[in-house]
Amino acid sequence: MSNELQQLIGQWVALIGVIVAAIGHTKRLTNNEELNTELRLIGRGIQGSGNALQALGETEEPFVEIGNWIQATGAGTTSYAAFKRLIGEELESFNNEFLGSTLQALGANVSAIGKENKGSHPVRISGNIIQSLGNILQSIGVVFILATKKEKGEVLRVIGPWIQVFGIALQSIGATIDYEKEMENS
Repeated sequence: MSNELQQLIGQWVALIGVIVAAIGHTKRLTNNEELNTELRLIGRGIQGSGNALQALGETEEPFVEIGNWIQATGAGTTSYAAFKRLIGEELESFNNEFLGSTLQALGANVSAIGKENKGSHPVRISGNIIQSLGNILQSIGVVFILATKKEKGEVLRVIGPWIQVFGIALQSIGATIDYEKEMENS
């Protein structure tokens, strides 16, 4: 498998994962807290796997590779946060969710810098920035919950992941465009 194809597959795998996680954050879709938490655990694990595939396939731009590894670490940390919630360790869960979402925001921004450096399709760069904003909102939501502003925090914890979905969807579209151009030129 070529590095470009590996990155493309990783991008779409990350999108599937973040969609599953966003559904888990949207409590009204399932109305089952345990199922929601399991969806977040599984979704972020899938997302992290997609980020790792992208990082492993990146051979041109170190910022993109590093950014994807940071995102994979962040997604794994938020998956672990969901696990902590399942076993009843709520405070530890929120602390890990904050850390993981913050790492994902950082990684998305580092990747955006690298994609700009290597001349990626602008939709990919915009998608990274939008994804980062979604992660930041999710992190702020956790802070609100810990500061006893639960209702505001929960709203941000729902909106943030759906903004991430939009950002990663844009990245996936841009990655597909870049892959098609790469195939035409080879």
